[in-house]
Amino acid sequence: VAVDPKEFAASVHGGMSLPCEACHADSGFGQMPHGTVKPAQCASCHEQAVKDYAATAHGQARKDGSKVAASCADCHGAHDIVKRDNPASRVHRAKLEATCAACHGNEALIQKANLPGGNVAGKFHDSIHGKALKGAARGSAPTCTNCHGAHSILAKSEEGSRTNRAKVP
Repeated sequence: VAVDPKEFAASVHGGMSLPCEACHADSGFGQMPHGTVKPAQCASCHEQAVKDYAATAHGQARKDGSKVAASCADCHGAHDIVKRDNPASRVHRAKLEATCAACHGNEALIQKANLPGGNVAGKFHDSIHGKALKGAARGSAPTCTNCHGAHSILAKSEEGSRTNRAKVP
C-alpha cells in the first residue's frame, strides 16, 4: 500500500476518518492487493470547487486532453491534504509560490505544454511581490491566487479573467 497511514491520519480526510472508498468509490477495496486505484472523485464532496475548476484554464486543458495541466491533487496534494491556513498546506500563502512554480517554473513542462508567458514563476519570484512575500510584508504581499484566483483561473485574454487587461487597473 502506497499510502502512509500516519500522513493520511494527519490529513483533513484522515482526521474525519474517511475510508479509502469515500474518495475512490469505484476501486474495489474489498480485496488486497486491489490493483490500480482510480483517481479520487473530489466532486463527490467538493462539487462547487470542481465545477469552478472545470471552467478554468487548467480544467479546459485537461478536458482538451492535456496530461500536464494542474489537477486537484497537483495543487492540494493527495493523501496529505491539510487546510489552507495550515503552514504545511501546499496552498498556504507561504507555500503557494512553490506550488505554482512546480509547473509554471519548470522549463521542461513549460516547453511541453507551451505555457503562455514562459517561466512566470521566475518572473514573480524576482518581482516586487515575490520579494515582499519573503520579506517583512510576507503576511500581506499578494500571492498568485490574489490576482489569478484559485478555482477561477482563466486566460488573461478571456473577458471573465481576473487578469484581463480591462480589469487589472
